[in-house]
Amino acid sequence: MANLIEFIKLMRIQQWYKNLVIFLPILFVGEFFELNLLWLTFIGLIVLCLVSSSNYIINDIIDIKSDKQHPEKKFRPLAAEKIKISSAVILFIVLLAISLFISYKLSFNFFLIIIALFLLTLLYSLFLKKEIFVDILVIAINFIIRAIAGTFIINVSISPWLVLCTFFLSLFLSV
Repeated sequence: MANLIEFIKLMRIQQWYKNLVIFLPILFVGEFFELNLLWLTFIGLIVLCLVSSSNYIINDIIDIKSDKQHPEKKFRPLAAEKIKISSAVILFIVLLAISLFISYKLSFNFFLIIIALFLLTLLYSLFLKKEIFVDILVIAINFIIRAIAGTFIINVSISPWLVLCTFFLSLFLSV
């Protein structure tokens, strides 16, 4: 049971709220009570959560040495050596594979946006988080990608207002 809790910590489920942005398009088009669209968006939310967790795992693997030295991050499951790196890699592969499979089944454009989110977040973990201003721009762009993902799921056009509102709100919150 303790090991399961450590895997849940590794997945950073407490960060999944960021993926709720996927529901913005359904609100923007006024179809929030359309059950089929709501269900599809909910499945999209699950996909975003799984790909986000896979990114958190990769980030923790990349940062394991520095996390061990950090006063708070040293308690993360990999840094505290409560989970083996090999187990984390397996979980990463499983989460990413599931998210890619489901996203492909939902929509090819949604699949492509999930790949873009994964790759941009990977670049962020590897390089971009160390660049001043670029780091907050990438965070804001990641929120836009999540919002656009919602448009692909419910098959509506991308509103410039959706992009602008999401960008400026996420930029404000990042700063």
